[in-house]
Amino acid sequence: MLYTEAIEQWQEHAGEDPHSVLDQIVPGYYYRLDDNGDIYTNTCCPDTASEHRMFFKLMLDTLETWAKEYRVDGFRFDLMSFSFKDNMLEIKRALHEIDPTIYLYGEGWNFGEVANNALGINATQANMAGTGIGTFSDRGRDAIRGGGPFDGGLSLVANQGFINGLWYDDNGASPLFRLQTGDEVKQRVKFHNVGPTQQPALIVMVIFG
Repeated sequence: MLYTEAIEQWQEHAGEDPHSVLDQIVPGYYYRLDDNGDIYTNTCCPDTASEHRMFFKLMLDTLETWAKEYRVDGFRFDLMSFSFKDNMLEIKRALHEIDPTIYLYGEGWNFGEVANNALGINATQANMAGTGIGTFSDRGRDAIRGGGPFDGGLSLVANQGFINGLWYDDNGASPLFRLQTGDEVKQRVKFHNVGPTQQPALIVMVIFG
């Protein structure tokens, strides 16, 4: 799958200053502002406002250009949850008119100013279920690789994953292997580490063969 996240890179890093191309068009319009008029930065960059129609049009026009002119056949959206479900469905409809095989997926984390649908139904893992637009599974990643995104030091040893020996070469540090039987381990991994998903059988099949 060919993918790009360039739209996130140059639009989210634009910033509100005299050199910002977007602010030269309409100052402040393309960014999401808090009650004090300051730009939200929960994405670790200036947060762009896809709830504003002309910013969303910029996203959509750019994606259509890549699909038509460069034949890009898949797009990954960094921090997709900072946009909205309706946005993503409109993008899907437009791109599938160009090429019905184009695949869309992104990060569906539920945090920041958009958390829990605070600004509208955003494109989180839960909200995008059943839409045909994929969301990255941190639970699957952590169960297979081990640990979490912020682990370090001894926790990297304690939170052993399947691809670094949890199933076949236990390092003795993981609380998961204090369980008594293989079936208990499988159930713990399926429902705790991986978490409830739409396709738990697929994930377990991959892990246990």
